[in-house]
Amino acid sequence: MKKKFLAALLSCSIILSGCSLSDINLGKNDTSSEESDEDKDSSKEDVDKDESDDKDSDQDSEIGEDEQSSDDNETKGVIDPADFEANKPVFKIVQQYDRQYEYPDGQITLAGEYDLESLMLLDEYKDMYPELDSVLRQRADENRQRYNDEIEDFSNDVATRADSDTAQGKSIHNYWVKNQVIVLRSNDRYLGYYEMVQDNWTTGYLYERNGYNYDIITGQEVKLGDVLNISEDELNTILCERLRQDYPEDEDELEGAEDALKDYKYDAESGDTYNWCLSYDGIHFFFNEETLVKGSLFGNHEAVISYDEDCVNEEYAYDTSKGYCYRRTDLTPDTIDRYSGGYSGLALYITPEEEGSDYASALSIAYEDQIATIDEYYDATCIKNKYDIVTLEGREYVYITIAGFDNSLELFVFEVTDNKPKACGTAWFSYAEIGYMIDPDYEGEAIPSDPSAMVFGNGSDLMGSVSYYGKYKVGDDGLPTFCGDFQTISWVCSFEGTDIKTKADIDAEIVDENGAVTDKTTVATGTVVIPYRTDGDKFIDCKLENGSIVRFTFSSTHYPVSINGVEMTELFENLCYAG
Repeated sequence: MKKKFLAALLSCSIILSGCSLSDINLGKNDTSSEESDEDKDSSKEDVDKDESDDKDSDQDSEIGEDEQSSDDNETKGVIDPADFEANKPVFKIVQQYDRQYEYPDGQITLAGEYDLESLMLLDEYKDMYPELDSVLRQRADENRQRYNDEIEDFSNDVATRADSDTAQGKSIHNYWVKNQVIVLRSNDRYLGYYEMVQDNWTTGYLYERNGYNYDIITGQEVKLGDVLNISEDELNTILCERLRQDYPEDEDELEGAEDALKDYKYDAESGDTYNWCLSYDGIHFFFNEETLVKGSLFGNHEAVISYDEDCVNEEYAYDTSKGYCYRRTDLTPDTIDRYSGGYSGLALYITPEEEGSDYASALSIAYEDQIATIDEYYDATCIKNKYDIVTLEGREYVYITIAGFDNSLELFVFEVTDNKPKACGTAWFSYAEIGYMIDPDYEGEAIPSDPSAMVFGNGSDLMGSVSYYGKYKVGDDGLPTFCGDFQTISWVCSFEGTDIKTKADIDAEIVDENGAVTDKTTVATGTVVIPYRTDGDKFIDCKLENGSIVRFTFSSTHYPVSINGVEMTELFENLCYAG
């Protein structure tokens, strides 16, 4: 028996957290021919010429057809810009996590922790945006290869590294490699994100941010020279001014910044290229270690050009009235005893259950002398992601996910509009394993992009243990409220090599892809059913092997779950329950 159901009992650190949704699926759920032989007999020249002409004519026809076919392929599945708002894609973060242990001398334990994230489209949008899907998948494949290489290197080299550290008088320490995806813009035509890399294995210590920018519709990389209407020299002047303004303590180190940037070009193929990222608030430029002054800067410098500046072309500006979401990297939690009320920025505080404990009894957000607290018991080591959510009405919230037991995720919500913290409450969701049934190597969790259409996961024992996800919006109280018709089933607990089959004839309804009932039917004994979607309460839709969709209506969704008063275990065989 094989059960695939990740549990926080194993390690809460492997549980992930989650955008505008289309109503289509989610929530509704070589032609060249050879030239004639040049060594032909002269007596056949005319005949050969005629044949060649015929070939050329055929070839032209074939090329024309192929060009048309190529054009069709390029446009197939591509969303027209006019239809984009109704079909904005949802993105997910695919995570690979592992912790390797080695015992180089039999006594010292060395751990290698690997946590690499990649950004991908939810499967519902791959055919709509094939070019972007290809680009993101390639990037994910590169990260996957790097992940495998890092683990292999650790296993092979850790003993040698430990001996070397000891010989040099260095302390032997654990190693880690992290790659986090920080999406800053994804709610309109342009996608902007960066990968934050931290590594204390490869180079001693590495910290860098690398930006990526794409036209969501075409999948093409956005060119900085198209976004800005100024020359590289003018841009460099602005960047150096911003850096000196924002990092006054680094005035001496920044003295050589102009010279370091003088050879940078918008269209450089490699080498001196700008490292930048489109965001909801402007264009962010990142300067990693040794970018500006060789060996002098730690590598955490950033400059921002806002969209309302004259140097930015208007079509690339973001309209914040649409609302937006982005992943926060600043709210590193501290203990509540460190709160003094004097910090002029948002700060996150945990209240430990007792001194030295990993468990906490409250979570608080503060701005200067204002503080809001949610009293809730949780594991402080399992704080996952923090997102800023700004609604169309201008209300601002911080969503914080904390991993719990049995694949659960608890969402803590604070309102921070106008820097006035307010506790909204908590809501329970779960890891949905999005994509597992389609492409298990790239399962992941959705990220919020659109405050009116965020994706969260849930799970239950409706037909054996199942995970599913659906569309939510920010409610009046700040908490997510379900706003779809149904939720897409993304994972089904199963026994290896078996299918769920009916054990009796069951009355059901036939429904179409939009969920409309078209007829009634009886599903015969022995029929294979594949859980497809549910409203989480009243019904579950299943696909049959012939492609049709049938709906089973529950008479109870509490234990024991039943249809027409008959328990599920009496109606279906091979049901698998995780836990």
